Amino acid sequence: QAEFGGSLRFEAGARIDGEDGFAWAQAAIARLKAMDNVRLLTRTTAFGYYAQNFVGLVERVSDHLQNPGRELARERLWQVRASRVVLATGAIERHMVFADNDRPGVMLA
Repeated sequence: QAEFGGSLRFEAGARIDGEDGFAWAQAAIARLKAMDNVRLLTRTTAFGYYAQNFVGLVERVSDHLQNPGRELARERLWQVRASRVVLATGAIERHMVFADNDRPGVMLA
């Protein structure tokens, strides 16, 4: 996403620690932006989590620009070794269509 906050930006009534979810997210983002040892990356997707907390990220640098120019990279690869990693994908499972895919134990979590 181009902006931080995920579904809290759109979900009315979401609350975290008794506070409006969107306001909580905005405050958390502001605290992170104020830290010298934190870099926030929008338009970035983690594509792999490997041994010893190694994470592969791809940042879409210029896909959203109408005329990015030749000097600007389209994507940037980040190789991150983190002391801690939180896996919070927010994913929705999308099943593939094939015969008997709805049988117990065939697919999905």
